[in-house]
Amino acid sequence: MTRAYFLGNGFGQSYYQKRSLTEDFGNHGYGRIIQIGSAANPNPLPDRAAYSAAKAALANLSVSLAKELAATGVTANTISPGPTRTAGFRELTARFAAGHGLPDVESATRILLDGPLAAPSDRLAEPAEIAALVAFVASPYGASINGANLRIDGGLTPTVN
Repeated sequence: MTRAYFLGNGFGQSYYQKRSLTEDFGNHGYGRIIQIGSAANPNPLPDRAAYSAAKAALANLSVSLAKELAATGVTANTISPGPTRTAGFRELTARFAAGHGLPDVESATRILLDGPLAAPSDRLAEPAEIAALVAFVASPYGASINGANLRIDGGLTPTVN
């Protein structure tokens, strides 16, 4: 039986929820803890210090939980999306467009993708791409993925690991 739960984005809330689930997972010999991080984890955002720090803490928590839950059949990972075509991103680009005198959200998106959000993929991720990665990590095929921060950011984060 697949045992997986989606937990909130806040670090404190996630920590206590995960602690309560790990015993249940361990008793069944299988489980997946999958947290949704952010490209802000290794690249903190200006004016978003608390958000960036919380996302970095989630990635660290995955590594700690992976070690703590060794040999239980339970894995712990973080999936960290970069810029993604969501309502939140559209709101961000609308504010950016208004603040910079741009005619529309599409113009603002292009400027961001050519500038501070430049990545080799040269596009926004689609929510379905992130969902597919979550599904894979949650599946039995994800059994050897443990303690990882999986970036799905189009190459935005310029690092090997």
